[in-house]
Amino acid sequence: LTLDCLGIAALALCSALACYGGGRRAACRDAGAFLPSLVILGILSFFSCRFTVSLLAEQEEALRLNRTGIERLQHTAGEAQSFSRTLREAMGGPPSWRWVLPVPPAQS
Repeated sequence: LTLDCLGIAALALCSALACYGGGRRAACRDAGAFLPSLVILGILSFFSCRFTVSLLAEQEEALRLNRTGIERLQHTAGEAQSFSRTLREAMGGPPSWRWVLPVPPAQS
């Protein structure tokens, strides 16, 4: 999701630079109507990226400390264990392509 946000922001920035940069301003006279929407898109993309990164950091902290959100609020913690073991428990097994694409296995 963060890559999508960054991609949208990069697209908006590249569109604005291509239109207004390099002395080709005359070729983009009609594109001026799109500038406010590009600015709004850039701002929304920035805040969406910040939100996504914040959620990712929260999940990373929970895995690193082996502590759920409820345990954090109650000031308790799970048993101390390595980050890799906690990650395997959270993902349901050893590293696999299923971590990236969580689909059920095909039944034959």
